[in-house]
Amino acid sequence: MFLLLLCNDPQVLGPWVNRTWLNIVAGFIQKGHWRMPPLTLLEPVTWSAGTKLGMLALRGYLVADAILLLVEAVQLGRHRPAAQSMARPVKPPPSRPVTPATAVPTRHQ
Repeated sequence: MFLLLLCNDPQVLGPWVNRTWLNIVAGFIQKGHWRMPPLTLLEPVTWSAGTKLGMLALRGYLVADAILLLVEAVQLGRHRPAAQSMARPVKPPPSRPVTPATAVPTRHQ
């Protein structure tokens, strides 16, 4: 019921408020006063193999995400940006002394 009232508030939604005909239809639907039965009266859900696999994948994703967030929090706690702490340091190439044999010739005009 709260969402129905919220959809009629022009200060919240501006020009996208419910039209009058939609409010009339919603009023007829709300007259039934449907309520969810108590959980004790509901039958347990039977999960298919695909649903179990999907929930397992979702659980794995959430665990991996939580671990990554923990790692990021520890890195930020150490005042090191994550991009710098994960990258390997790059060594500069060894420098060679410049000799006349290795110098780049230039043209003088």
